[in-house]
Amino acid sequence: EYFAGQSIKQAFVERRQPLVDFLRVGIQIAQTLGELHAQRIIHKDINSSNILVNPETNSVKIIDFGLASRLDLQLEHLGNPEGLAYTLAYISPEQTGRMNRVVDFRTDLYSLGVTFYEMLSGRLPFISDDPLALVHAHMAMSPQPLNDYDRDIPSIISEIVMRLMAKNAEDRYQSALA
Repeated sequence: EYFAGQSIKQAFVERRQPLVDFLRVGIQIAQTLGELHAQRIIHKDINSSNILVNPETNSVKIIDFGLASRLDLQLEHLGNPEGLAYTLAYISPEQTGRMNRVVDFRTDLYSLGVTFYEMLSGRLPFISDDPLALVHAHMAMSPQPLNDYDRDIPSIISEIVMRLMAKNAEDRYQSALA
């Protein structure tokens, strides 16, 4: 269906928005992702270009289900990270294929954390032109906390985003509702 809106990248990353607008839209994104997960669908490609927002209503739509799968049909290994270069900046550690971990709903929560990080800071937590360096960063490095980067971001918001981006899925929120 047609949706009059723009990507999160256009609406929040290219033009910094007030924290209250982030919270309104962020809640909508989490609710929409929760509804998707309730249907047992893992998106596997959550990023700032695959979420649209209508700036007048703050309603959101998640798009591009090309990698999505039902939980019972998921893949444990997605192959060569160079083949996923267009979304490596958002990939969860378990999606890299370098860990002996099952991909489940929590992979979308990691990518949501990266998207929230980008929305709030205007930049990605890990930046590299080298696909293997990005994979390594997502698996082993901790991003700079948002409130260290920008003192106007409340520490509780920074902690929520950092928890979404925990390396181990067990350390993340266990659902979009949480």
